[in-house]
Amino acid sequence: CVSTAKIQDSAVTAAKWGVTPRMEGFNGSAVSTLDLSVAVPSTLVNYVKVFKNGVFLKNMTAMGDTAADNDEYNVSATGGSGGVCRITFGASISASDLIVVDFLT
Repeated sequence: CVSTAKIQDSAVTAAKWGVTPRMEGFNGSAVSTLDLSVAVPSTLVNYVKVFKNGVFLKNMTAMGDTAADNDEYNVSATGGSGGVCRITFGASISASDLIVVDFLT
């Protein structure tokens, strides 16, 4: 076992984590689901963060509940078209909303 005292500050890079940070943006559609471009590991769905017009929304998957409005969402690791990650809002977002999804793969 390697203790933190044996690891230099800033010595562990993202490549060593075994995950890749990603971000995708969406706008111009009044929809209740958004498909990301890739699947997300099922162990990381609780860490998918969605922002609507700059405001952080509630990840109801992480809270063990179901989204009830367009300020809440659920995450399916591979439930989107072609097996990609799908974000499902509790109600449709507006076409004028800017959505940013921050996640790990």
